[in-house]
Amino acid sequence: AGDPATLRYQFPTLRFTASYPVFQQGDTGSYIRAGGSAIIRYARVELSSPSSSFSSNNLIALPTFNIETNTVIGQGYSIFTRSDFCRALTGMYCSTGCSIFSSECERRLATEHLSMPG
Repeated sequence: AGDPATLRYQFPTLRFTASYPVFQQGDTGSYIRAGGSAIIRYARVELSSPSSSFSSNNLIALPTFNIETNTVIGQGYSIFTRSDFCRALTGMYCSTGCSIFSSECERRLATEHLSMPG
């Protein structure tokens, strides 16, 4: 067996995004937007054991191209997706997220976001 060890890590991220409407379907709330983002991530990793320790930190900025869609599926629900594309040394990298929201949830998020101080 080996020595017990402790691993501590931090990955705080800032994201700046601008997107523009490409398609909007009438008053339904369905849309497609395209744009770009700058993703800035700070990484700090610390590994320590009774016999040795290691730490490293790094700051990286990634420019990405993104596509965002919202599709209304009826009865107050919609599917929201965002895909980020970034050029990598080995080809194209893609990161995708998907969420299902109810209209009430979207109203609450917008109200809470708009009423936040500062």
